Amino acid sequence: MTALKARSRTTRARLPAGLSPTGKLVYLYLAERGSATVSDLKTALGVPQIRLYPAIDALERKNLLERAGDEFAVPR
Repeated sequence: MTALKARSRTTRARLPAGLSPTGKLVYLYLAERGSATVSDLKTALGVPQIRLYPAIDALERKNLLERAGDEFAVPR
């Protein structure tokens, strides 16, 4: 249980401020997974596609996402 709490604190510390709830989900998912398409995000997160696009756009404007074709990833 201690390991879970420690990891949770680390993740929160790395999460950029000012993101919507959907933006946070997308950012954290991509930070852990590496890259994904909108379809992948929709399936994995259970978020309607119409809510993903504004979150992705906001993340791109803040330079927190990179686009490569149909896939998105958190810059390393």
